[in-house]
Amino acid sequence: DPGASAKDLKDGAVSVDITGNVNTALAGVYTITYSSHDMAGNIGKVIRTVYVGDFDGIYKIVQTNCTDTSRNHTGLSTVTSLSVSQTFGLYISNFGLYAANNVAATINGNGVVVALQPSATGTAGNQIEATGTISGTGVGTDTVRFYFDFKERDASGVIINQGNARMTHQ
Repeated sequence: DPGASAKDLKDGAVSVDITGNVNTALAGVYTITYSSHDMAGNIGKVIRTVYVGDFDGIYKIVQTNCTDTSRNHTGLSTVTSLSVSQTFGLYISNFGLYAANNVAATINGNGVVVALQPSATGTAGNQIEATGTISGTGVGTDTVRFYFDFKERDASGVIINQGNARMTHQ
């Protein structure tokens, strides 16, 4: 991972040892370890998890535990991979009952974030946000699944609905 650096308060810049690698052509979960030490022998270490998967396709979405029970829903959604300013992400169409809402999600390791954006529920000013995780790689029988906790806010920022969404690759 080019550009990794470490700085010690006393020694200044110190070297960084990097172990592990990522094969972006092969789905899987990869671990990269960054470590460094100062002249006194103090060690610093950071572990980074990188998730590479085949996410594109049709997903069954099940929206449950909604505070507005009329929003509990089962349907289909489409996921397309995208790249936004070097951040790997997804474009999710038909995110639950927010059918007109096509949301962009960013991926960091196995975490997924849908930043606050219009909810398209028919009420001007409503917004939706979600945080979640990914499991599975899409290779063979290792089915990709997304698990989201989501919130819908009205124009003044008050949460008017929240719940869970599970998306399973079909």
